[in-house]
Amino acid sequence: MTPTPEAFAERWAARIAAFLARGTLEWLWREDCFDPWALDLAMRYIDRNVAVTDATRLLSEAAERGGS
Repeated sequence: MTPTPEAFAERWAARIAAFLARGTLEWLWREDCFDPWALDLAMRYIDRNVAVTDATRLLSEAAERGGS
């Protein structure tokens, strides 16, 4: 079965969105940006099952820094 152009576009739109999410979360982590909005963004990505590893890293680091 040949994929439709719509299916191709959907698949690549999801991949591009995930790539951007990972880059955004990595940048926030490297810049030590643990503002409430950044943590909320990380939780939203986790809820949507996008960039979960990077979102978890940001939340973990925020928790460690808040606990020190």
